Amino acid sequence: MSLIASDMVKHLINEHDAKSNAIKGLKENIEQWIETVIAHKKLQFPAFIFIDELDRCRPSYAVEMLETIKHIFDVKGIVFVVATDTEQLQNAVKAIYGEGFDARLYLGRFFNSRFSLKAPDLKSFLEVHVDHTKLSGDFLEERGIKILPPNSDGKVTLRNIAVILDAFEMPPRTAIQIADRVIATLSNMPKDSKIDILMLTTLLCINEQDDELFRNIISGDFKYKDGTVKDIDLRKFFENRFKDNNETLEITINIEDYISIFESDYERVKRKNLKTP
Repeated sequence: MSLIASDMVKHLINEHDAKSNAIKGLKENIEQWIETVIAHKKLQFPAFIFIDELDRCRPSYAVEMLETIKHIFDVKGIVFVVATDTEQLQNAVKAIYGEGFDARLYLGRFFNSRFSLKAPDLKSFLEVHVDHTKLSGDFLEERGIKILPPNSDGKVTLRNIAVILDAFEMPPRTAIQIADRVIATLSNMPKDSKIDILMLTTLLCINEQDDELFRNIISGDFKYKDGTVKDIDLRKFFENRFKDNNETLEITINIEDYISIFESDYERVKRKNLKTP
């Protein structure tokens, strides 16, 4: 029995030594590669390696990646830049080590410096990442689709969508996804359809945040209690939901479309006045 145990210990030691030598060799090769590139390209240290969206990875993979960066890629001349949602990454760490684990302190072992980026202005952000041409008057007119509020400029409609997304405090990535769903819905609607863009966006936001509430709304079985444990209707629910939002919606009106209406009203009033004794 002692002989078997001794062989196992020797095997583990040899395996550990082999891994250590492999890591050492890898570091040396990376250092040589960096030095060669810098000498050839006449660049300066350091070389940056960017890792994005680590928080979206499987928790075990995210933790393993951090451990690997710390222990294997601790190489002179290389700086790792990890772009991540820190709160979500902390949740990933807790998923591995337990809810009571100090994830913030744990992550502090891996990062020498931390920088927080301001949340982008959602209106400008969506304009860059979403195809607003599919919200334009020409695009919708070609498909015979009418929207509320009416706007011929796709950018204006996209800004209105951003107002709703802001009210629901949607993160940028989710905001892009919902805006794309709005466009996909419009693109697949039958000709001569009419749709309220703001209500569609609102329902998509609710679906994203609370699937049960969304199903109750579309089924007509809406039930909701406010802070006073009083049942409120859907209109009151939306009023409460947006009461602290001070954003402004934009509506573009082509006055030429309404001239005939104004003229008809004028003629009707004129005829009425002529009939008055």
